[in-house]
Order: sequence, then C-alpha cells, then structure tokens
Amino acid sequence: MFKRIFVLFGVATLLSLLAATVHSQEAIYPYIIGAYLYQSGKIVIINGNTETDSWRYLDLETGISHKMYRDDARNFHSGSNWSSETPVEKHYRFEVDEGNRATALIADFKGETTKVARRIEFPEITTTFESGDLNLYGKLVLPLSKGPHPVVTIAHGSDPTPAVEGYYFPYLYAANGIATFIYDKRGTGRSEGQYTSFPLFPVLAGDLIAGINWLKSRPEIDASRIGVAGFSQGGWIAPLAASKSDDIRFVLVGYGMAMSIADEDRLEAPLKLRIIGFEGEAIEQFKDFNRTLHEAARVNFENGWNEIEAKVAQYRKTEWFAAVKKTPTTWAGFILNMGLENAKKALPEMLKSFDPFYDPVPTLEKLNIPMLWILGGKDIEAPPEVTIAVLERLRTELGKPLETVIFPHADHGIVEFEEKDRKRIKTNYADGYFSTMTDWLRRQAGVY
Repeated sequence: MFKRIFVLFGVATLLSLLAATVHSQEAIYPYIIGAYLYQSGKIVIINGNTETDSWRYLDLETGISHKMYRDDARNFHSGSNWSSETPVEKHYRFEVDEGNRATALIADFKGETTKVARRIEFPEITTTFESGDLNLYGKLVLPLSKGPHPVVTIAHGSDPTPAVEGYYFPYLYAANGIATFIYDKRGTGRSEGQYTSFPLFPVLAGDLIAGINWLKSRPEIDASRIGVAGFSQGGWIAPLAASKSDDIRFVLVGYGMAMSIADEDRLEAPLKLRIIGFEGEAIEQFKDFNRTLHEAARVNFENGWNEIEAKVAQYRKTEWFAAVKKTPTTWAGFILNMGLENAKKALPEMLKSFDPFYDPVPTLEKLNIPMLWILGGKDIEAPPEVTIAVLERLRTELGKPLETVIFPHADHGIVEFEEKDRKRIKTNYADGYFSTMTDWLRRQAGVY
C-alpha cells in the first residue's frame, strides 16, 4: 500500500491538462453511466472514467463485470472475462436521446440472443459543496420511490479514480430504496484541491462530514436516516467521521482494516512474496529487512538509514530481494524502486503529513452505532485476520452493535479470482456480496 499512501505528485497538473480533452469528449460521447433494466428483471450498471475513457459493465445478478472497449461513440466490445478485450465475445450498443444521454443498452453476447436493457431513470442531482476552502463535486442518486429518503454517503478508497463516475454503489443502493451521495475525492474529477494518496484521515473525514451537511439541507433526504459506507481506505475514514458527527446513524465498511497501515504492510508484504513463489528462509529474511524499514518509519525516517543500508548489503544478492521490486505497493518495494538516496530525502517529508501507525481501534471502541464489516477471506491488500479478531472483541467483550461477514474466497473488493502463473485473475464479485450490503442497509434505514 506504500505506493498508494505516498502522494502521486503532479496528478492535479495532469488532470488540469486533460480538462479540455474531457470536456470535448463529453460533447462527443453520450452519457452512458447508470443502471439498466432487462425485460427479465436483471439490472446491470455502467460506470467508468471519462478522463481515461475506461468503462465497465456490471451484472448485479451474477456479479460478473467486464471492461468495455470503445469502438465508436455508441458502441463497445469486450472479451470473455474481467478485463480481456480479445477474443471479442460481447458487443454493446447504446441508444441515445436528443440530449446525447443513453436511454437503452443493446447487448449482443456470443451464444445468447440479443437483449435490450432500458435505462432506469433514477433522479440525479449534481452539486458542489464546500469543505474548508475547497469546492468538492458530488452527485446524489435517488430511488424511484417517494421521499424523503434515507441516504448513504460513500467514503473513497485511496486511488485517484473520480468516484462520481467510477463507483457503482449509487445505482445498486438506489435500486434498493436508498439514496446515495457520492463525490469526487479532493483533487480528482471535478473536485478542487490536490489529490494525495496519503491517508490524511482527519481531512478526508472532514470532507465526508461536509457532504453530509449539504445532504441535511435537501428536502429529498430524511436527515434522521443518514449512514456512511467506506471501502478500503474509506474503512478508516467512515468510522472516524461517525465519531465526529452525531448525524451518522450507521456505518458499513467494505474490505477495510481495524489496524494501522504499518500493520497492514507487515502482513501484506510477505503474502505477496509467497504468491510469486517464495517460502521459508526467504520469507524470514524479508521480514527481517521489513522490520528494519518499520523501525525507521517510527522515527519518521529521520534515523535508521545505516541499519537499512546494512540490510540491503546483507540481502542484495538474494532472489527475493530482486523480486521485491515487483511489489511496488509494499513499503519495501516502494522504497527500493525509489532508490535509497531519493528515499532519504523524500520519506521524512512525506511522513510529516500522516502517521502510518495510526490505530483506528480507539475510534471503533467509542462508536455505539450499528456497523457492518464485509471482508474477503483471501484479501492480500487488506489481510483480514487481525481485523476479524479486533471486531470479535468489540462485539463480545464491549457489546458493540457490530456484524462481520466474511466471503472466504474473495480478494480485495470482495472479488473472487482464479490463479494462473502465480497471478490472481479476477472473475466476479462474490455471490451474495451485493445483497449482504443492501439487505443490511435497508434494515438500518427502515426500508421494507
């Protein structure tokens, strides 16, 4: 996660350079984001990213998702699995109205009859709201039922994907009677500010609360039924926001962690080495090296470089040492790819902005509102064992109104996979994942 933690300098500049291109694309390409209903009753969601012209088709019935590759303004294709383009097995065509908004999806899949899915016209309200001195861009998606509605606000993961276009949750929840507010993380999409993958938890929790303050003013929203849902990095942010705002009545966490970022790396990094083929002594040597990095991190990398250099000299010629560079989201991989001399300059400055040893457990101990944690049993990005133990203690010893659901075969994102050539190939969202979320949210929000 180190690569995701440390700021990707220059992203804001890049996004500004892309702005003209994005606006011209919006003029040419139809607006396809949303939910579509087949005659069979199946709902699918189209979400994506205008900036990268990257789109996905998600089947809520099967949990299968495909990356869509553009042919022209209205036509796309994909291969047979999660991200493949060839051999082409699926064709998608969108019908649009006079406003260049898609009204229907025509799906022509190999071995199946051509089917038509009509857009579900969920009401959508876009806005900008203030968080400190920034204006953040958001979208409220409402159910078709009569309001005022309960609402869930989404706390982002660490990546720079603009959430307003890129997240499928608003349409999944709206289809189940719950309004959803989603906003572009600061410095992404149409939100102001500098994007950072630093876990600036108090700042990001403040953004979440600012969005809730905007929601409270909306006549479409029942302010007594506001919840938050945080995914991945958002699993630290959502509970923190709930500890600071009495307006938040329930919290859902997906593939988050009840431990520090440092502990995450301590558990995650050896798992990644095992996946690429290392065991036994190699893993123990790596752990020895990684402990040295963590000890230096505890003093903000202002000291400890002599010890790090000694470990580099000790292990440089091992096979695992070279392989660590292929794991750039681990602390070790990130630092070795950066180079020690660059790291000596950069890391002390980076750690002035956040604490990789931040412990979320005291925040969880303070909360007395319903929480649901959904975890993947084979999650490498967020290894679940410590989190499961912490949550069990909170529930049994402290009596917290907390539920935990574990999907035993799922990786990060609650996505299942196949292993091929020591790589995990995504296949589908775990069966029951979507209904686990929506059933629990409906109960908390009083939607029957």
